[in-house]
Amino acid sequence: MEEDKRWQDVFGTLTKETWKQMQLDAEELYKVYKNENDSDGFETDKSPMTPNMFFNLSYVRGFNNMNGYTYKEYIDGWKNRSSVI
Repeated sequence: MEEDKRWQDVFGTLTKETWKQMQLDAEELYKVYKNENDSDGFETDKSPMTPNMFFNLSYVRGFNNMNGYTYKEYIDGWKNRSSVI
């Protein structure tokens, strides 16, 4: 299979500091859009998936190509798909 160069750019060379900041930024975004009634971590029309779920799925080939390579890219796509804007 062909290598995903964008994935390598975003995740392949992360330092501990960059990873920590990426997680903190994602948690802040999640706080803005999460729905307290959705607690399983999965995406719904009213709540995005949790950052933990996003980062775990980022290791599945093709996930980021379809959903965004950063949590912000994912949130932007989720807002376009969902009823919450």
